[in-house]
Amino acid sequence: SYSSGPTTGPSVGCYTNN
Repeated sequence: SYSSGPTTGPSVGCYTNN
């Protein structure tokens, strides 16, 4: 539900959930 920044990058409170 959250999409911000690359998924390969560090998780800074944001992640991509498909």
